[in-house]
Amino acid sequence: MIKKIQVTTPGGIHVGIAVLLRQTALEEQCFISIKTGSKITSVKDYMKVLSLGICQNDWIEIMIDSDHDEEIIMSRIEKILSFGRRDNKK
Repeated sequence: MIKKIQVTTPGGIHVGIAVLLRQTALEEQCFISIKTGSKITSVKDYMKVLSLGICQNDWIEIMIDSDHDEEIIMSRIEKILSFGRRDNKK
């Protein structure tokens, strides 16, 4: 599954967001990658994710390859990139 998403978290993808993305990939036992421009990397390598320099309001592509429900995983990713957390709790 591939989806274009706008990053709306304040500060864009910073270390906290990168770690949440990595945890999601590990928990779901799936491959998640981020593409911005011509650069692409796995979210499991949070340092490479940070090196992409993704800022608030940037558009990125998320690619998910999983044996599990990719729509549910994508929903989790969208929440992280929109709210900076994995659920709707405040």
